[in-house]
Amino acid sequence: MVSKKNITGLSGCPRLSALTLYDTPLSLKVSYRHCVINSIWTLKALDNHVISDEEIMEDWHLPSKFRAKAPQFCVNLYPQLKLTVWMCVAMEIVGEEVNLSQYTSIPSFSGNRQKILDPGAQRWSAPPDLDAKAMDSESFCLFGLKATMHLSKPFADMLMSRKADGQDVRDAIGHLHKLKAHAPSLRQPRPPNITAEKRLVDQRSNCLSLAPFWEIERAYRAREKAEDLRARVERVVQAQALRADACSRHDAFGMSRRKEALEQRERERVEAAEAMSLRRAQREQEVQRVRQRHARFLEEKRRKASERETVELFSRQHVSLATAVARHCTRQNLRHALHERRQRVASIKQHTTAGGPDTPGQQQ
Repeated sequence: MVSKKNITGLSGCPRLSALTLYDTPLSLKVSYRHCVINSIWTLKALDNHVISDEEIMEDWHLPSKFRAKAPQFCVNLYPQLKLTVWMCVAMEIVGEEVNLSQYTSIPSFSGNRQKILDPGAQRWSAPPDLDAKAMDSESFCLFGLKATMHLSKPFADMLMSRKADGQDVRDAIGHLHKLKAHAPSLRQPRPPNITAEKRLVDQRSNCLSLAPFWEIERAYRAREKAEDLRARVERVVQAQALRADACSRHDAFGMSRRKEALEQRERERVEAAEAMSLRRAQREQEVQRVRQRHARFLEEKRRKASERETVELFSRQHVSLATAVARHCTRQNLRHALHERRQRVASIKQHTTAGGPDTPGQQQ
């Protein structure tokens, strides 16, 4: 395990009954055990000697007596169970309930019929209160008491479950019998209706001929049918006219909507074309401006290059001219100095020739 995210994988184990972790660099971090407890849903082994209440609930500072007694995080999974007084009493109550269920399940072998007739009060009566003083959950957790454990006997639980199943079956069968006993009877068929015409025909069939009346009745019925048919035809014609009018209105409305849609589409197309042409003109103008700026830039570049070349040429010519002038001046100075020396030497020679030969020391 290198991070706290790996702890959440423990929650996917449906039958987790053991958790043993030792001191590691990760487990020594703050609220590590609290994250472990919150990450495991089916934790069945949790001892107050391993994890304290201060670690289970964050930011809850308690005295030293509520701290973990074994901080090495090791748990004893299967401690030896000890029967306390309340466990013994609970086992006695369960035994009494089992005996009572066996006693009431076979009423023919019982001599006391009064208990069989009204066994509900004893069967479903709540067990007596074992402790008169009630203790809330907070005090229970603070005192460090262990959680109560329910010890049951498999055989007694099996008998009670079978008894409950049998009672459910008997109740269902009784309900079915009640439904069958109170089932509604079948409805008798209704006799055919005898009209006044049939009754008159039956009464007068032997004493008077009713053929003319039948013909008159048939003529009246034919006229009624014709009138009814004529009214139906008129209603159908009116309905068809209304339907044709509605169809024409619907078609006209559809045509108007279609015409409006086409006009709207044409306007949008014209607007789009105008926008495209305007955009194209703006783009061409932008291209022209860019080209003009580029041409001006090239012209400026060429002008600056020509100026630079002119300056360089002038500089070279000036340097060469200055060099030539300097050389000429140097030569003139040398010639002037050489001429002065020659004149001085000539004057010295003239003085020496005019005064006579000197001594070697004077010559020197």
